[in-house]
Amino acid sequence: MTASTHARGKATTSFEPMGPTAGGNLVCVTASHTVTAALSADDVFQMIKVPHGAIIVDGYMKVIGAAGFVYEIGDGGSTARFLAADTVSASTATGTVFAFLKNGLPYKYSIAATTVNQWDTIDVKVTIIPGASVVQSWALTVFYMIDDQGGLL
Repeated sequence: MTASTHARGKATTSFEPMGPTAGGNLVCVTASHTVTAALSADDVFQMIKVPHGAIIVDGYMKVIGAAGFVYEIGDGGSTARFLAADTVSASTATGTVFAFLKNGLPYKYSIAATTVNQWDTIDVKVTIIPGASVVQSWALTVFYMIDDQGGLL
């Protein structure tokens, strides 16, 4: 099976990300997904839309499922922008929590005005799939700031 990209959670076409408003906002978005079918290495799951100008300040992902799966968290520009190849190590019951890499934060999205969609998605990429186990569940939480004033970054 070849790797593919899937829009899930708050990255589907019906979800619109919160854009800039006067005074600014701190936005917290959580999206979850459960996989029960066979995965391919390098499958990408688009999870959360973020608008032009969003400044990612923090994020976490909790994974529950078999140990040995390896994940990256990123976007269309870099699949490992926020998390680079971390392995699920805990048991199914307790899960594993991954924190976004602090040396890459804050990160501001700048999307060209000529781009049709004025947003990008934060994605979960499965890079290694151990054995035959396919059941994995994750919840991705992202905190971003959005402000109509310039000069934040």
